[in-house]
Amino acid sequence: MSNECILIVDDDPSTLKMLTASVQKAGYRVLASETGEEALKVAQAESPDLMVLDLVLPDTGGLEVCRALRDEPETANLPIIMVTALGEQSDKIYGLEVGADDYMVKPVDVPELLARIRALFRRQQRKIEMEGSEIRTTNLELDDFLIQPERLSVSKDDASVQLTALEFKLLYQLASHAEDSFSRSDLQELVWGKDQKNTERAVDVLVNRLRGKLETLPGGNAIVKTVRGLGYRFK
Repeated sequence: MSNECILIVDDDPSTLKMLTASVQKAGYRVLASETGEEALKVAQAESPDLMVLDLVLPDTGGLEVCRALRDEPETANLPIIMVTALGEQSDKIYGLEVGADDYMVKPVDVPELLARIRALFRRQQRKIEMEGSEIRTTNLELDDFLIQPERLSVSKDDASVQLTALEFKLLYQLASHAEDSFSRSDLQELVWGKDQKNTERAVDVLVNRLRGKLETLPGGNAIVKTVRGLGYRFK
C-alpha cells in the first residue's frame, strides 16, 4: 500500500465510487468528497498528497475550490487534476490558469488517470528536491532508526516507511541535529527555503503528516517531540 493519499471530489456517487475503488486498487489511500465545501475542509484537515477534482459541484465549484487551495500556504502546492465533462479548449485553458496541474475530460479513462497521477507525483518530488535545500546523502542511525536519504525512507527492525521529499527534509534536519531544538520559523526556512512564503502553521501541518507516517514504526510515535514555547526536536 502506498503512503500517498489522494482526495477525490465528485458529486456523482457512481463516478465517485468507481474512481475511489480504482485508485485504491492501484495502491493509494483515498479520501472522498461530494461537495466543494467538504473538499476544502478535508484538504485542510487531512493534507492529502494529490486531489482529483470535479469542476461542476453542487455548492462551491471546482474552480473556486482550486483558487481557495492555491491561496492557502498549506495547500498552495497541492497537485490538482481537474476531471470534468466540460471539454472545450477554453474550459481546459481556464482550469489550468486558475491553478490546476492537469485536466481530464469525462468519461474518465482510469489507466490514463493513474498514469497522470504517477506523473504528477514524480514532477512534484523533483520540484521539491530542486527548490529546497540539498539533502546530504549520508545515512543516519539514531535510536535504532535508520534514515536513508537516497530512498527518502526511515526504518526500524523490519518496518519501513516512505516519506515525501518535504517530510524527509524535516525529519533529516531534526535527526542530523538531534541535540538541538528548532523554532517553527527556523524549520520553515530550512525546509522550504528563504524565498518560500509559508506560514508557521505549515510547519505544524507538515509535522503532523510526518508523525502520522512514523507512527507505523515501533516507537515511531515519539520520534518528533514538541518543545513547548519553541518548536520541535528529534527525541
